[in-house]
Amino acid sequence: MKHYTTLIRIKKQEIDALRKQLMEFVRQQEILEQLLQNLQKELEDETALAEALTDMGVFFGDYSEANKKKQEQIYEKIYALEQKIAELNHKIMIAFGEQKKIELVQAAKEEEERQLRELREQQFLDNLATTRWKSPHDAHYG
Repeated sequence: MKHYTTLIRIKKQEIDALRKQLMEFVRQQEILEQLLQNLQKELEDETALAEALTDMGVFFGDYSEANKKKQEQIYEKIYALEQKIAELNHKIMIAFGEQKKIELVQAAKEEEERQLRELREQQFLDNLATTRWKSPHDAHYG
């Protein structure tokens, strides 16, 4: 039975490690999404400034292009992280399922052992009662 407890503990450690990794990816995704929002806000601010100061409009095209490229790169990183997050969620689900299977097997084995113990105890008590019943009875006919 001890090996089931060990297997369950190992699965829990595996799940914990996967969850830590998942949380790190989620944190990275949140940072990238914040960067994306910042870039969008900067673009909106620069657009308003370029409209207000028409002589600055010449520089706006280059800025706008660079900003959009940065946004595209961030979108690609976010997409890659989303793929990793989905993969980790799948691994966590599988590991959790494996842990539950081990727990069910352990519970079944414990129940089987309990029933076997009860059966042995009952057989012992039955044998004891039979022996006690026969002893005085046998002595009477001996």
